[in-house]
Parts: sequence; structure tokens; C-alpha cells
Amino acid sequence: MDNEDLYRGMAAFLMCFWAGLPENLKAGIRQRTHALAEQMEHGGETTPARIARGLADALAGLPDRH
Repeated sequence: MDNEDLYRGMAAFLMCFWAGLPENLKAGIRQRTHALAEQMEHGGETTPARIARGLADALAGLPDRH
């Protein structure tokens, strides 16, 4: 298995897991992910921060703004 397979499998799992969560829980997870991404950026991890935000927004059904 290569990294691409792992990432695609994880993304599929997260999408299915996310779909069953209540909206208020989804919003809280998205908010915490954005806060963590901000900390990551301040630590110099800009690409992982951008990916985390993008995933949180995609799972919440929002367009990518970053």
C-alpha cells in the first residue's frame, strides 16, 4: 500500500463518519480544526494547516476558501 491509497481510504472513512454526525457536532469539529490549523501555521506547517482546513470545510459542505 502506498501513501495515496492510505490517504484515499482515510478520506472515504472520514466522509462516511462525518455524514452521520449531528450538525452542531460537525460545526464544533470544523471550528476546532480551524483553530488547530492556525496553530500549525504559526509553527511553520502551512501545507498541513491548509489541508486540515480544506478537509474540515469539505466535510461541512463548504467551498475551499484557503
